Amino acid sequence: MVQGLGMILFLTMLQASIPLAMRKMISEVTVRQSVLFLTVCVLIYCAVLLLYNVIDVIWMKYLDRLGGKILLEVREKLYAAISRGDYEELLSVGKEKIKNKRDLQKQLGLVENDKKMMIGIVSRLTDQKGMDLVAYIMDEMCSTDDVQLVVLGTGEERYENMFRHFDWKYHGKVSANIYYSEELSHRIYASCDAFLMPSLFEPCGLSQLMSLRYGTVPIVRETGGLKDTVQPYNEYEGTGTGFSFTNYNAREMLNTIRYSEQIYYDRKRDWNKIVERAMAVDFSWAASALKYQEMYDWMIG
Repeated sequence: MVQGLGMILFLTMLQASIPLAMRKMISEVTVRQSVLFLTVCVLIYCAVLLLYNVIDVIWMKYLDRLGGKILLEVREKLYAAISRGDYEELLSVGKEKIKNKRDLQKQLGLVENDKKMMIGIVSRLTDQKGMDLVAYIMDEMCSTDDVQLVVLGTGEERYENMFRHFDWKYHGKVSANIYYSEELSHRIYASCDAFLMPSLFEPCGLSQLMSLRYGTVPIVRETGGLKDTVQPYNEYEGTGTGFSFTNYNAREMLNTIRYSEQIYYDRKRDWNKIVERAMAVDFSWAASALKYQEMYDWMIG
């Protein structure tokens, strides 16, 4: 979706930059020339994507130096095992995820319990990211639900202080990390069982894509890119890569979180299937490029 929107935006900006007279001239050219013009635009856009990918590779190397190398290797092992259908390997890698959870619990001073459901939030702490919904249900969820919550991010002071308060009130169950750390963010993705992202609006969203690749089940509101990339779990059809709720409502969000808890604790096999499907989803540029190729092939006949 991001690539498609980027392509539309790029062509729109390119068109807007062309003088009116030239646009009239372009409108009068032959179909062959129109295709040639579009091809040039596509080549320019592909060059931009290539530059983006080069930057991304450099960034991933930097992430390795920060200490994320082991976590990335675990992610790739999981993805490879899913592709092969190697369930013994999946079990082995699942144990590695448990080790990640133990290490994170120890690092953050949480109760060390492999079986405890851990929910992560890595986000700007603002209304746009749904923090008002989280604030509304925070006390009830922490006091009654058998979960741990790990928060990383900065933002509006009221939300920063809110999470600090619940860290103090439910110490050992809530960890509020009111700062930014690339390394800790990847530890959270790699260690948590679920990832909460209840955005008011979200044109694309990257966090849910990273959580999918790490096998950390996303719990999202159905808006924008979150709706496009997270397929809600359907227990009757055995489909879905996460959990979602429709309305911007705190009670609806809490009900969805509790539904995910029920699946996690009472139907572990179904939960593991969700994780497998989540990690098998491919939102890479390689997959997007094939879709673009199909579109261009159709356009030129």
